[in-house]
Amino acid sequence: MTTKFPFPSQGMQKRPLLCLLVFLLCCGREIFATDAVNFYPGEVRSFQAVIDSIDPVRHSITVRHKPTGFTAEVFWDEASEIKATLQYDFDDVEEGGVQCWSGEIDSGKLEIEASDHLRPLSREPNNDVDPEPKQIYEARLVRKPVDSEELRNRQLRMRDGRKAYWLEAGGKSWKLLEKKHRPELMRPVEVEIGGLAIGTDCKNLVYREEPGRNVLVKIEPIINHRFVPPVPGGTSGMTAERYEKEMEKVRGSFAKFEPEIRKQAPVQMRVVPGLSQVGEEVSVEFSVLADHEPARELRLYTDYLANSNAPPKTLNLIWKKEGEARYVAVEKLRGLPRGQHRVHWICDVGGDVGEYWRSFAVADNDTLVVGLHFTGGRPNDEFEKYFLPYDYWCQDIVADFISGPMGERAPIRSAASFTKLSREHRRRGAEPNFMIIQGNYAGRSGWPAPWPVQFRAEPAALQSAVYRSVLELAEMCGFDPQSGSLQCYELGTDSINRAVEAGFRLFGSLCIHQNWQDSSWEINHTARPLRPYFHALNDFRKPGAGGPDAAVMVSQHCKSLLWTEYGLGVFEPCWLEQAWVGGGAGGRKTYDRVFMSRDFDLFESAVQNRLNQDVPLFLDVGIEFSNNDPSHISTRSNALMLEYMAQRAAKDPIVFCDQRMAAEYCRNHYKEIPQTVVYDPDFWCGTKAQDSIVSSWKPVDYPDLMQIENAAFNAYFKRPGLLPAYHWDYSKPWSYPDFGNKQLPRSVMGFLVPGEHDKFAVTPQITDTRAIEVKREDDGNGIAIRLTTPVALKNFPLALWDIPHEWKPGGGWWTVDGDAKFTPVRAPFTGNLNGILAVDAQPGENIYHLRMATPPRNLEIQDVVLDGVHGKVFDRDGTSMAYLWPTHPWDARIAIEVPAGREARLYAAPAGEEVLLHPGINPIVVPKEFWIRIVGLSREELVRGVHGE
Repeated sequence: MTTKFPFPSQGMQKRPLLCLLVFLLCCGREIFATDAVNFYPGEVRSFQAVIDSIDPVRHSITVRHKPTGFTAEVFWDEASEIKATLQYDFDDVEEGGVQCWSGEIDSGKLEIEASDHLRPLSREPNNDVDPEPKQIYEARLVRKPVDSEELRNRQLRMRDGRKAYWLEAGGKSWKLLEKKHRPELMRPVEVEIGGLAIGTDCKNLVYREEPGRNVLVKIEPIINHRFVPPVPGGTSGMTAERYEKEMEKVRGSFAKFEPEIRKQAPVQMRVVPGLSQVGEEVSVEFSVLADHEPARELRLYTDYLANSNAPPKTLNLIWKKEGEARYVAVEKLRGLPRGQHRVHWICDVGGDVGEYWRSFAVADNDTLVVGLHFTGGRPNDEFEKYFLPYDYWCQDIVADFISGPMGERAPIRSAASFTKLSREHRRRGAEPNFMIIQGNYAGRSGWPAPWPVQFRAEPAALQSAVYRSVLELAEMCGFDPQSGSLQCYELGTDSINRAVEAGFRLFGSLCIHQNWQDSSWEINHTARPLRPYFHALNDFRKPGAGGPDAAVMVSQHCKSLLWTEYGLGVFEPCWLEQAWVGGGAGGRKTYDRVFMSRDFDLFESAVQNRLNQDVPLFLDVGIEFSNNDPSHISTRSNALMLEYMAQRAAKDPIVFCDQRMAAEYCRNHYKEIPQTVVYDPDFWCGTKAQDSIVSSWKPVDYPDLMQIENAAFNAYFKRPGLLPAYHWDYSKPWSYPDFGNKQLPRSVMGFLVPGEHDKFAVTPQITDTRAIEVKREDDGNGIAIRLTTPVALKNFPLALWDIPHEWKPGGGWWTVDGDAKFTPVRAPFTGNLNGILAVDAQPGENIYHLRMATPPRNLEIQDVVLDGVHGKVFDRDGTSMAYLWPTHPWDARIAIEVPAGREARLYAAPAGEEVLLHPGINPIVVPKEFWIRIVGLSREELVRGVHGE
């Protein structure tokens, strides 16, 4: 039964305003906030919730707001309204006539105007590839009323952002939501409380506070809410024999245009190695097709980011003639200091490039090495402004040339069809990340493919043929075949090993560290090291042996457990700024440093985390989806990040590389991957995902993290836990599927959400620590660790948080009694000493003692804990960034006191405009599920100066 609760009368609604007026008069200043005070404090609460328990005897339910963790017991009565949304997979609709309709949305009339066409929602079967017939639904056009709420929440934006799709089945009207490759249906239904279950998500819960209890006004649960996997990836229908026939056509075209290709692309230029250690020799190598000796002058700009106005050094190339029309030269560079360097050469032999340049780096063990990965759109101008190296998606290396069962390619008509793909690679050294993806090797036109495919599911002979062809096409197009890497979304262990057999030694675009489903891509890069690593033959996610010819795996972006678990906030600035993090920038049409400050904090953490390493620290940054419009939010957010990193590199030990440089460095210096340790606080504190019901979400306050990775194991720790939250033992044999875990519950984005699945069931499997007990005892002499285990442990890591002693670089200032090895870890922003103790243990109780020789030190705290508001302070760039957010799912009213003679600045999500805070009391409203940033007040000043209601 559905009934409605009578909302408070007009008189009741005015009472809180009177209280607020009194508050303002007492404070003496104007209150400001975003638009969002939409309830009446102390009377009505409204938020998204999950049902934790149901008590039919007491007529109560316990609900929880996921991001804040707030819980409440709510009682229902006959006036409570229950309005549920029932969700179905498209194929689950009951039998009967089904019609579809669509049309333009007229926001003035709030109805759909008739349109002229609607294509069927499922494709016709392709008898060569997909002999199973698919049901085709009848389509027709009608007028359909649309309410303003549906327009406002954008649920009507479908294929082209303007069309709305509806269905009618059995006399019921359904809303159609397109989720990846599978449509999903929703319709409102009436349910009783008894029809709800523990764990039910509610997109809205409204209750009224009454003396002694909360009374349910309305609840909108989502029934049957679940992740609907996309259509599983299959095969394209291409065969190795057909593919080879297509390559014969390409070879014929190449032979026809080869003389013109050589004229357009006469220059090959390399810097080897692109990333080196201080003291190593660097070579600049040229191979030029010309009818005369090329220009001799080569300009060298040394440490140019720090010395931007310094004149270049002029070098004199010595050319040697090889054959009738080839000239080669090698210039040796010695004694280069740490920093970013570049060489320029003006071309005088013709071709499609007039000036060639290369940016390369020299590092030492105190250096942060930033790998830059670019994906789609036009590369940011900042790459050119700061002469930064980068690698990029090259999706067209096969798509432009190969026909097949997914479509026919136009014949190759010019030399430019080959040379256009490699122009930026030849001009400035941008390195290709060859994409074998979505059937582009089978003549696919458009994205995504007309039906989902997975390259690793293709026949082995076809995979090998495609790999060989990519290397051949790369050379035809003017790429250096030694430079290119393969993109890893659709690859698995066997397919990667076949690529190694074909000649590939570099694999890029390793994605989010989670077992998740993105469209038809079943991506499982779980357990892998986040930094460049050599892969094991029995599992590409596991490190293996290195050396000069080893294959190297490289990330698309860095992340740690926080953004691994909740599927958001990876180090790709456009995602934070444009889309993912609600209570932040999600859906905004502007850009500014308010939201980018989160990425700046993350970068500052990396700069400080380099102090924990014995080798250079690698950080991969994804510059994704820059738009051709330079004012687009993705383009500008990426620009802000590139500008910030380049400016920091002018004064800090920071250099930049691409994936080829990183791989070269690993091969030249490591026989196995070195150890890396990092400490990460919650850079996205106070934020949540855009919608905690229909998307991913995160707690607004997440514990600090430590991570350690080396050739033996990979582990994450959550403060204050001693045992690892995740531990992958690389010393054990692995035999895991490329994806797996299809039976586990997932969010609608395809992520495994913490607390909603068994983490010990995820593959590759973590160590089961549930039977291991650890206790820590501190005294004036040090720390004692007691570990009890039912089985023997080898090289097993434990976390030691907040050790009350000074950190200092180097070693020799601690001792360990027992079979263990200690690694100190300095926390960024606070400088607090922490550590990781890797122990060998026998069954039963094991005792270890750790003693420090450094002076005692009081711990510094980043967190601000106040009534109704929490915060975290990041000291960066000579000032403090404080983020404050409500601890309940409703607005927080606070007053910030600025000390006399001082001034602070406030930025409130989501608008982000700057507001000056003057000396004295400044009243603030922090809207529910949003946050504010305050610049210029220290943590101590905030603790003293922030007052609750």
